[in-house]
Amino acid sequence: MDTLEEKCHAHHLKVTPQRVAVFKALQSLKKEHPSAEMVYCQVRKNSPHISFDTVNRTLLKFAEIGIVDAIKGVKGPRRFDPVRDGHHHFHCIRCGAVFDFENPEYDEFGLPENIEKKHRVLGKQVVLTGLCSRCLKNKQRIGVKASNKKLNKEKNHEQD
Repeated sequence: MDTLEEKCHAHHLKVTPQRVAVFKALQSLKKEHPSAEMVYCQVRKNSPHISFDTVNRTLLKFAEIGIVDAIKGVKGPRRFDPVRDGHHHFHCIRCGAVFDFENPEYDEFGLPENIEKKHRVLGKQVVLTGLCSRCLKNKQRIGVKASNKKLNKEKNHEQD
């Protein structure tokens, strides 16, 4: 709550009940890297009259003032990360899950000269995309089932 109050006061924003509710929902969902929809569903448990638009605008404002990061490079709904320490993300393109990981080499990679000369970089974050271990296992199971079905079909065809 200190972070919320400090950031809001620094940006001349009131600490409203809606902002507090969204902040608390983010904290309870931080391992999920929630979308606005996920945060909205969580907030509605205790504040049933809050609108999706209020939750979404609050999340965007939180990203603007540095309370959360909006994860870049993730397809589908925008995802938010309230954990702001230096880490990177892996995004599963099948199930949509987002996982944190640390890699000091990614933290240390240099910037292109044209970027460094023209702009002021405030942070770096790598987003890797692929299939998570759970989806890989499911894909293998699906592959085995498909192979078994094909074999059974061929057996049945041979018997005819």
